[in-house]
Amino acid sequence: KKDLERTSSSLQRCDSERARFEKELTTVSAEKEEAESNYKELLKKLDDVASERELEVRYTEALVKQRDNMNAIIENSQAEIEELKNMNKEYTDLKVEFGLASGEAAEIREELRKMDMLKKENDTLSGRVESLGRERERYNATVKALKV
Repeated sequence: KKDLERTSSSLQRCDSERARFEKELTTVSAEKEEAESNYKELLKKLDDVASERELEVRYTEALVKQRDNMNAIIENSQAEIEELKNMNKEYTDLKVEFGLASGEAAEIREELRKMDMLKKENDTLSGRVESLGRERERYNATVKALKV
């Protein structure tokens, strides 16, 4: 009978320990599932952060490229501005050289018209000078002929 009581007592202790272990197993299994869920969430967050960083890198590269393009445009514009300033200086020097007070198109046309008229007058005078020169040669030839 004592063996039976001892065995029963042992069996009860084993049953209670088994119930305690099952309870711990259930608790540990729940904790394991929660840890796995947290791990998956953490991996998803890491993937999101990695893709966000990739987007930031691409955005930064695009900004750098845009900045470089803008700098190139500014440099080209500066060169064009310098070229235009030089052309304006040359134009101003020509205005001073030809005595033009302003760069108005009408005034420039008037000056060109005057120059054209002066050229025509000069051509007319040149023709007249040549004509007088020929007349003089004829006169001299006539005088020479009469002296002989």
